[in-house]
Amino acid sequence: QRRLAHAPLRGGRVGVLRWDGQAVKQGATSCGAMSLLVMAAAGDPILAMWLTTGMRVGSVPPPELERATPADLVAATVTERVAIAERLLFARARARALGPFTWPQAIGTPPWTAAREARFRGLTFTHTAIHDADVARTRAVLEVVTRAVDLGIPVPLYTGGDVAQGLSTAIPRHVVLAVPTAQRKDGELRIYEPSSGRIHAVALESLLARRRPLAALGQWKHLTWAVLPRAAFR
Repeated sequence: QRRLAHAPLRGGRVGVLRWDGQAVKQGATSCGAMSLLVMAAAGDPILAMWLTTGMRVGSVPPPELERATPADLVAATVTERVAIAERLLFARARARALGPFTWPQAIGTPPWTAAREARFRGLTFTHTAIHDADVARTRAVLEVVTRAVDLGIPVPLYTGGDVAQGLSTAIPRHVVLAVPTAQRKDGELRIYEPSSGRIHAVALESLLARRRPLAALGQWKHLTWAVLPRAAFR
């Protein structure tokens, strides 16, 4: 019960994601790893137990902690343990990204390794590019995202700029996480944005054919990629 919580959304329709009272924010380039960590811990009480209390259960560590050192495993605070797990998961998600080669740390986590490393209650994941000017296809992808969160499954979403600002902004640049909530209204998503540690309520229609930056997307303009449960997306 103590592992993940967010403050009620009111006023500006924004809440803060907290881990046993501590705000959960990413490191410098590890938005993908933080989103994957929140996702994994939401579905794995053993990982959540260690992150929250430092207590280890069983002899086999969760995948996110396989490379943890003895010093890592006795970290004293929630903040330290979250940072350790984020670092380990970031390294894991960048490994073997291009055949045997490691993905550069400076440009984050690629969508195909995020799909490989995404972990939630035994599900497997796939990934698909999104061009939100293609409203019909983007709406179809968002319907899958909505069904997933309604079933309690978090969904990583990549964001970025547009071609008019250069190819380097049009590629996936940031990762946010659509999160389940009992408070979701029809026609909206709750999105965890890891650079701020905040959860935003976002109208689905506002994610189609966007023109302006959006706080829930990390101040990027567009959805560019989605990591989806394989059974729900073909």
